[in-house]
Amino acid sequence: MRTAGAGVKTLPIWILDTLFRPSQAPIVNVIAVVLVLVSIVPIYIAQRIAGAGKESR
Repeated sequence: MRTAGAGVKTLPIWILDTLFRPSQAPIVNVIAVVLVLVSIVPIYIAQRIAGAGKESR
């Protein structure tokens, strides 16, 4: 497992730093929505593939 070196801002650190600046709140909201969508789409596709052989009621 790799860790970030000194002076490197990872996404969680960037989000926490940006949350305390009210003028940057819309950027954090956009990043959060994109991350949620990127997480949900593969799960939805996997469920569709796994349930392709089953009959739906």
